[in-house]
Amino acid sequence: MTELNFDPERLRPAEYVCEADPRNTMFVRVDRIDGTSRFIELTDHHEQISAYVLHAGVPQEIVLQFETARNVYLYAWFV
Repeated sequence: MTELNFDPERLRPAEYVCEADPRNTMFVRVDRIDGTSRFIELTDHHEQISAYVLHAGVPQEIVLQFETARNVYLYAWFV
């Protein structure tokens, strides 16, 4: 693990806002075919969240709350 330039438990300096939360960088994705692994990335996190969808009959006010929650989950990558 690399040395941190900020305390992840406090408001981070502006220059590190787009850095992943170090706790998110400890997970790996394993290829089930060849057994190789790699650290997960923001695109993996986004892909996982994209899989959560609502059916067309959900009321619009619920859809808006759901989409807000999905975005909060996405941005949780950083904190």
